[in-house]
Parts: sequence; C-alpha cells; structure tokens
Amino acid sequence: MSGVDKKIVVIDTSILLHYKLPGDIDWRKEMHAKEVEIVLTRRVLSELNAHKDRRASRWESRRAAVVLRHIDASLKGNNAAEIRPGVVLSIEPSNPQIDFAQYGLSKDIPDDWVIASAITLCEKCGESAFVLLTNDLGQQAACRSLSVPVVRWDENEHRLADEPDPLEKRNKELEREIQLLKSSAPILSVQFPDGAQHREFTLSGMSAEQIEAAVQREWEEHRPGRKLLRPFFDLDGYDWAVREYCSEYETHLKEVSHFHQHVLTLDLVLVNSGTCVAEGIDIELTIPRHLDVRGEYGLSPPPTPPDPEDYSRSEDDYFDDGSGGLTVIKVRSAPAARTPNGLKPTLDASQGVVCYHVEKAKHNKPVNLGPVYIVFEDPRKPESFAIAYKLLVENMHHPVEGSLGLGVRSPNEAGPP
Repeated sequence: MSGVDKKIVVIDTSILLHYKLPGDIDWRKEMHAKEVEIVLTRRVLSELNAHKDRRASRWESRRAAVVLRHIDASLKGNNAAEIRPGVVLSIEPSNPQIDFAQYGLSKDIPDDWVIASAITLCEKCGESAFVLLTNDLGQQAACRSLSVPVVRWDENEHRLADEPDPLEKRNKELEREIQLLKSSAPILSVQFPDGAQHREFTLSGMSAEQIEAAVQREWEEHRPGRKLLRPFFDLDGYDWAVREYCSEYETHLKEVSHFHQHVLTLDLVLVNSGTCVAEGIDIELTIPRHLDVRGEYGLSPPPTPPDPEDYSRSEDDYFDDGSGGLTVIKVRSAPAARTPNGLKPTLDASQGVVCYHVEKAKHNKPVNLGPVYIVFEDPRKPESFAIAYKLLVENMHHPVEGSLGLGVRSPNEAGPP
C-alpha cells in the first residue's frame, strides 16, 4: 500500500451520524496510510450525547445512541483500542488548550472546539500525517483558512441512506390516508364553463349601422327573385312575408343589442373532480345586494324567415272567389319557443341569493346551472365584483365554500379583440 506510514484522523459529529460506524470502514484504504488513528474529541462525544437525549429528531437520537454503544463496545473501558487491523480508535485525552482568539475561534461555537482540537493535533504530528474529516462545508472553509488539512465527505459508499424520522414517517402516512379519503369523497366546485374561476365581460351591443347591414343581408338572402317564378307560386305573398320578416328581424336585433348593452348573462357549472358521486347538492350563490339580479329575462326568440315552399301551390290550394279569380289559402305555423339549458334557479333578489338543487354530480361530468341575469341600468358604469358560493351535500360532512371573480367593462374600456 502506497502512502504515509500513519495518519491521524479527527472525525466530526456529522460523519458519525450520517456515515457507517468507525469499525465498518476501511480507513487505511480511505486515507492511503499503513496505519490510521481515529480520534474522537471530547466535544464530539458531548454532541453525540446531546443528540441521544434530544427528542426533536427521533432518528438522530436513535443513531447517536447506536454510535455511542459502538464506541463503548470498541474501547472496552480504555481510551484507545484497535478496531480493525492497523486502525486504532482513541478518545482525546483533554480539551484543547490553545488561545481561541488567536486563531479567530470562539468557545461559544461548538464547531470551533473541534477545529481547536484539530489545530492541536496537526501541530503535534505535522500536516502530512493529519486530517479532519467532516461533512460540514463551513467547517471545511474554516480549516482551510487556518491551513489545517481537511477532507469533506458528501455522497459516497459509506453514507447511510436517509432514514425518515418516525414522526415524519407517520405524517406521510397520515397524508396518504387523507388523500385516500379525499379520493373517495366528492371534490366539488362552481366554475365558469371553461373551468376558470375569474372571467372578464364586456357589455356591448350593435350599432344602428350594424343592425341595418344585418337586416340588408337577410333581405338579400331571402328576397323574391326570378328563380322563384314557377306555376302557381304566390310571389306577392312571399314578398310581403319577407318584408314582414325583415321588419321583425330588425326589431329583434334592437332588442338583443339593448340586452347585451345592459345585461350580463351568468352561466356557471358545478364540477365534481372527485371519484365519488355527490348526492343531494344545494347550491347557494351570494351576489352583491346592490346589483339587479334576475332569474329570468324576457328576451324573445328570433323570427323565422319564410319558406318559399310554403308559397308554392297546386290547383287544390286555390278557390274561386266568385269573380273569376283565384285566392290562395296561406297557413303559417308559429315558431317554437326556446327552452334555456340548465337548471332553473330560485332567487331572493333582496338578499342577492341565488339557489339551485342538483340531485347528483358525477366525476368530471359538469352540471349546467341555469343562467342568472345581472342588469346594469347604466352600461357606462359597470363594475367588478365577486360571487361567493356555498355547497351543502348529503354525503359530505362539511360544506364546500369558494368564490368566483367577475370583471365587467363597458365597450369604451374594452381593449383590442
């Protein structure tokens, strides 16, 4: 074996706690020496005893006790003993007597006592025959500034696997149990349809020019033309119907424009991201009281354009009016009324409370809540506000609470599309 004949090694507390026991390491190989003396300073032994009696970390307490028992069994009541061929374990005979201030050390800092012992031994046996073994970066830097040979171990074959503290282990077990309970319980929230918790809205209707252009497009699409001329086609009746439709369509667009200038339509969904079905869910939304909240809004459906087929007749569709002419019998059915999607809310407008009841909410199958309408009398003065929600669920012990944020702007405040 090449190297020095003998090496004196002072071991720091961190090495004893986090690496193999002194008797389990091939020190001659590690130190490249024929003989090695492992010196345990009095400060290190004192720190081991402190770790043993400390209950803050049970793992370190148990580990310190194991190291102390190993030292005691190795020394067998002596201050020095051979623990492996060519390897001696010894205890520092006394505390260092050097002038701490001379070396920039402090007796109030535990690590400085270990460094003081290292200085004493290094001066006694020479730098080539001495080394301080530590896992402490600060201790390593201090030794280098004092020209004391130092080796810092980090990750190597002798380092023990990090054993979790029993308390930490129990905490992780409890966390797993909580996650298991959560996975077997509904996880509910109220969201906007895109899954967001905050949305920006702009109150904006159509200008008079936009309405006029839209009506003109409808007229161009449906107006009578030569392609409709065929036997028994009621051209005058169809022309009158298209004009009537365009007039109704213009009225409808004005109504819709007024609606979008003054009314925010609030569409929400109930989402269950848990694996367990939620049953018997009462949803309570609380909207600021000063807002005009409505559960319904009387917006009429759009008119239906006339169908040319309704004006293509056979001889059976006409009768003689007594003057030799033929009169067409024209029957038009009224359009079906729209049915809004989602549940119908119940509303206490004075308290700003909107309520829904949902029988079941399954995993990742959003339940559409019927629309709620918030009316702004002056569209130039919109505002931002929050909606609080509370869910009472039959198969959950505690209510679920949360909130949604809404930012409402007028067209003049809106940024570029």
